[in-house]
Amino acid sequence: MNSKSAKLILQNEVKDPTTNVHEPLSNKYASWKILDYLWACHIEKQKSYEYKEWLLNLYKEANMSEEELIAFSSEVDLIIKAIERCHLQLNK
Repeated sequence: MNSKSAKLILQNEVKDPTTNVHEPLSNKYASWKILDYLWACHIEKQKSYEYKEWLLNLYKEANMSEEELIAFSSEVDLIIKAIERCHLQLNK
């Protein structure tokens, strides 16, 4: 999957009225979509701060509170670091 496809999937996920945007990583389906997006962006060598910013803005526009956004941002940072480390290990 490429990042453009992953973005569209996430946008549709967030627009779905049945989606709980307040804790996206607690939902296994939403979390896989987020992971797919982050992985695709990393593999395409995009800058992590840019794709993280896009993701946070997506959820902010979906009415995620500031407190939730701060927590989500920290979780996304951890995931990005884990992806970067895994990718380094795979390429050794």
